[in-house]
Amino acid sequence: MQVASLAELRKALRGATSGDTIELAPGEYRGPLIIDVPVTLRGQDRKTVVWRQGGPVIYVRTPGVRLEKLLLERTVYRDGPLVVHDANCAPVGRESKALDTLISLGNLIPGSSLTLPLTLEVTARTEVLVTGLHGAQVAPSVLETPGTHTVWLTLDGNTIQRGEVLLGELTLREGSTTRYLWLSGMVVETVPPGQSFCLASRKNRLYPSPRGLMLDVSVAGHDGRHLIAA
Repeated sequence: MQVASLAELRKALRGATSGDTIELAPGEYRGPLIIDVPVTLRGQDRKTVVWRQGGPVIYVRTPGVRLEKLLLERTVYRDGPLVVHDANCAPVGRESKALDTLISLGNLIPGSSLTLPLTLEVTARTEVLVTGLHGAQVAPSVLETPGTHTVWLTLDGNTIQRGEVLLGELTLREGSTTRYLWLSGMVVETVPPGQSFCLASRKNRLYPSPRGLMLDVSVAGHDGRHLIAA
């Protein structure tokens, strides 16, 4: 199938079946893109650009994905890879980095802010940066001492767009090393009627207030180094 716009590309990815090839016409396609089906994305070399301002451009969540003749770029330089993937899902034809720890923000409501506490265990002075999520902030941004710290990630609901795919990262510059906590989510197209929407977590139901939604349940990351509130 052939596409010539971002809307057509997203529709093609939603409706694709295993083995499909999606041909991208020359032009610019703003990421991020999340690929859940083993397909081939094929452009026309440098004439076909998939880009974004910060954060990974493409997130691959299934084996068998091929990326061919595409120019991937960030218009604002940041550390970190352009393509990330789940374990055993490395795409063919492009360098990528396996995800370490993923924080799922779930389905977000346009206009509703989210404040998420994250408990981080670090071994040295650490700078904490959030990239790839427009309007997101993290505080404190510097952890001066080793040990366990709580930082607060805030995502302004007024800066996200209906139907938007979210993919970003917390960059931890820990001493002389750098590691990442990846962030992913979807923004719903329409706001649920009334106040019937909520988040269910471990048999608890949490309803957004006018200030937004605040979570305070902590779980351990799979690598034993990060503690992630979710």
